[in-house]
Amino acid sequence: MMISRLERRRTVLALFLVGAVLIVALYGLICRTIPIHILYEAAAPNAVSIPPRYYVNGVWVKRFSDDQDAQHVSDLTIVTLNVWFGKLYSGIRWQKSLDTIRDMTPDVICLQECTAAFLALARRQPWIRESFVLSDVDGSTFDNGSWYGAAILVHRRLPIVSIQKVPFEQTRLGRSLVRVVLAFKNALVAVGTFHLESYCEDRPVREHQLRQVTQHLRSWPVAIVCGDFNVCDDVGETQHIANLGWADSYASEGDDGATYGDWHPSDKEPRARLDRVLYRSLDKGLVQSTSYRTFGRIAVDLPADAPPNHIGRVFPSDHLGVVVRFHFGT
Repeated sequence: MMISRLERRRTVLALFLVGAVLIVALYGLICRTIPIHILYEAAAPNAVSIPPRYYVNGVWVKRFSDDQDAQHVSDLTIVTLNVWFGKLYSGIRWQKSLDTIRDMTPDVICLQECTAAFLALARRQPWIRESFVLSDVDGSTFDNGSWYGAAILVHRRLPIVSIQKVPFEQTRLGRSLVRVVLAFKNALVAVGTFHLESYCEDRPVREHQLRQVTQHLRSWPVAIVCGDFNVCDDVGETQHIANLGWADSYASEGDDGATYGDWHPSDKEPRARLDRVLYRSLDKGLVQSTSYRTFGRIAVDLPADAPPNHIGRVFPSDHLGVVVRFHFGT
């Protein structure tokens, strides 16, 4: 029995439609059985999972999930600070920074130049023990051979689904992206922090690192990154950031912007906006920065018996910190 050309076309079309339905059904099954953040993270094969650290019954323990229920998010306050790993009055300086950050009641805290000694001080803070989850408490997540690194602290009320470290492909200083994923009902939010390559001659390396960060976070519904960008060429490197599709929270609000330079008595370098908070979203208007300010301009109080130092007043860090509030749409 001969099958007409029209019937063959109808058969092919029917098979195509059945295949399409099966693909959609399979995709739905995968999305229901595999957490959506796992599908996104599959695109980062060099990422290393970090178990969040919770303070439970007097000790810090590793736990991949705290079984939080997803919630709606309307606003999120994020703090970033390079704490300065220098040893000059480090305990006094770091305590001042931690006290200042505590009083800001942040949701997420991103820190750079953390040492094991700094993390030891941070993990002893009652407010951190009670209310925050840490990516690191002892320096164990730092890259091999490095004695300092970046860390993220997330408020316990937020629904953490994963923390990862993504080593930079190009770095001579052992730098990485540290990234946490928060799963809200109205947004899947990735927040990352890093300390880009430090030297002015390493601008091509910094630009490659930012491209890697952008590639890693390009598919997330909302991505926020912050840290020490070590910008030397403000115009050129700021344009590179914009070309990658990032919005700058300072451009949206902001004060004078500078976070490093002549405000500190020991600094002989020109003022520069090294520390930044950027954001992007797949749906326009899903996230916007609503406030931006810097902190850390107040010198610390040294004890009366403190030995003299060569820089005069001592500040919490050689960087200013930045605190940004974000608003999320529905």
